[in-house]
Amino acid sequence: MTKYIFDLDNDSDTDSWTTGRIIDELFSNLANVRCEVKILGNDGLQKSIRYKKYYRQVRKIIYRIPIWRPTPIFIIYISDLTQKVKKNLEFYLENASEQAFRYIVTEAVGRLFENVDSDYYHGSVMKNLNVRFENQ
Repeated sequence: MTKYIFDLDNDSDTDSWTTGRIIDELFSNLANVRCEVKILGNDGLQKSIRYKKYYRQVRKIIYRIPIWRPTPIFIIYISDLTQKVKKNLEFYLENASEQAFRYIVTEAVGRLFENVDSDYYHGSVMKNLNVRFENQ
């Protein structure tokens, strides 16, 4: 059984979201995480390259998932999630089945894959998609 750990303050003002809202908010959260890398250009000047972290991960593994063994796992770093998303995921995990929680997570992550290559995702990746939460 997978163990999910969310380091949260116990807050009594948590408003519980519907399944659809959790999926939407988690997707939106992941889609908007940006990273910046500093590189040294050919001219000797330092430049910044910005990219969307989770879309980059999708592009890296989307065509590998159906053929690589072991199957690549999509990793979500808990530190990238907003407090509201973490609190509602934790609330849902505690009050629903692990299967329902897994559905929420794979639906949200699946939207990222759909945005990169919808046909390929639905034809080859969706049934093999595995997601794991990690601390960073």
